[in-house]
Amino acid sequence: MVNDDPTLRHVLADRYAFSPRRAEEPARHPHRPMSQLARLRRLVAARRDPSTGRWTGPFAMAGYNTRLVRLSNTLTDWSYGRGFRYREVSDLGAGPAAALRAALLGLASASLAAGLSWRPTRTILDHVLPRPGQGPSAARRAAGRFRMEITADTSTGARYRTVVGADHDPGYDGTAIMLAESALCLAFDAPRLPRRSGVLTPATALGDVLVERLQAQEFTFRVERLS
Repeated sequence: MVNDDPTLRHVLADRYAFSPRRAEEPARHPHRPMSQLARLRRLVAARRDPSTGRWTGPFAMAGYNTRLVRLSNTLTDWSYGRGFRYREVSDLGAGPAAALRAALLGLASASLAAGLSWRPTRTILDHVLPRPGQGPSAARRAAGRFRMEITADTSTGARYRTVVGADHDPGYDGTAIMLAESALCLAFDAPRLPRRSGVLTPATALGDVLVERLQAQEFTFRVERLS
């Protein structure tokens, strides 16, 4: 098991573990490995965005998504910039209730991560957590939707916001549409795709062609300059 192997845990903790050019990425500080307690403390942290006043907490998929975005930067010869930094959080709103929600979400995330890190508690959780094939009902999936806001601060001082969303459940119907449109890109749009090969990310393999297809399926992609 990965959780029982310190070497593999170190790889999973590396934000640039996917990079095929790891030596050219930011240093890992191997002499200062992050302890399990430090990782849990990072999960628990609830933060208030000083620019918006909104509270944020951990996002379940951030550990995977952020590494893929960094990989896209590497595969395009750091087109996002050598100083590129990226993270994902859950927006819990503003006010005292939002602060409490952010803290509770962080505590729940840290508790789950801790429980999955040790064999005895992991065995118990295996009997409690949903099993493969289990999931929300058709009615709940039909009511699903998602919205992401990506805020970017550039090296020139400009600030942008990109909104991506759809009236589809992101874990089921929305993902099925994205997969199907990706396959259609490969089948019918090859001449328009970026000239790359190998193990790629959606952004580096399909680029704007996939965006156009998703927009035709009523997905939202909107960019605006904030300052």
